[in-house]
Amino acid sequence: MKHIFFLVIIALQVSNIYAQSKSIGSCDKWNITPYLYNDSISEQSEVCFWQNYWYEKDTSTSFYFPDTLIVCLHIVPSTELWEMDTLDMKSCRVISNLYFKLGESFNSYNIVNKKNTEHILLLDSAIDFKAAFDYINQKEEGFVIIAKVNLPMKKMLSSMNVFTNGWGDNILWEDGKSFMLNQVIVETVIYDTDGAPCRSFEFSLPINGFYCRDQ
Repeated sequence: MKHIFFLVIIALQVSNIYAQSKSIGSCDKWNITPYLYNDSISEQSEVCFWQNYWYEKDTSTSFYFPDTLIVCLHIVPSTELWEMDTLDMKSCRVISNLYFKLGESFNSYNIVNKKNTEHILLLDSAIDFKAAFDYINQKEEGFVIIAKVNLPMKKMLSSMNVFTNGWGDNILWEDGKSFMLNQVIVETVIYDTDGAPCRSFEFSLPINGFYCRDQ
């Protein structure tokens, strides 16, 4: 009986090791975070929030709708990966899209008659997780930029008839109303090697609402 019990314990341990080896480096050990910038990539231009629907850059440019919105996607490994064998890391497909949430109110937390714009593709590519992990180990930066996309923000808002209160705005008022930009949404999904969704992320930047920690 003792021998049977001992064999059962060994079987459970082997099963646990196999399960760990199957999950090593899998998509549930990684995070993808968007970073937004106004016109250029720098600490000063990183988007914390936009406020008051003024397009003019009278003071800090981080508060106003930029001519060009730059979106960077950072892939960040979990700390668990440094405690595990990483030889089984695979390439996984990552798809990321951005869209705007519009409404008839300034309040990004209570949107009136919300409307979501069409999705803008930021990334659809296979990411080599082992290469990313090796790069992070070498550079000691903690992340890898897997996408950098420039979006013509001012032109896009104008084409959507979105009110930004800028000089020369030509807004087509419909029944005395126009749309406001309330949120910027970035949705990202990692797919496993079988093509099934493994991990998903939704990033929301509220307009007229705080986002950065130091604000």
